[in-house]
Amino acid sequence: MSPTRLLPAFAFQLCLAGLAAAAPIADPVVGGSGNAWKYGVTGGIFGLTVMILDVIVFFKVLRSTRSWRRKALWCLFVFFFPIIGVLLYWFLSSKEHKRPAVSR
Repeated sequence: MSPTRLLPAFAFQLCLAGLAAAAPIADPVVGGSGNAWKYGVTGGIFGLTVMILDVIVFFKVLRSTRSWRRKALWCLFVFFFPIIGVLLYWFLSSKEHKRPAVSR
């Protein structure tokens, strides 16, 4: 199997691993998750926004015409550094690697 066919599955597995790593762990002092107001909602909304932007960047990278190594490097960088990775991708990705529009 070629590496380009395995890349989407690898990116999906990275997303699932990120979700598993971000899962909340029960605080033994609180004794459960009944004190939700202690943590607020802002972190959840911010985290969801970052995750959505990461998924968008993963799809943009995988649809680009870059080599599979560069795709893997971008996906890994965005996975390990979500906020910085998204910002760097949006500012540093060159427009020449995007697929040309289909003309009729």
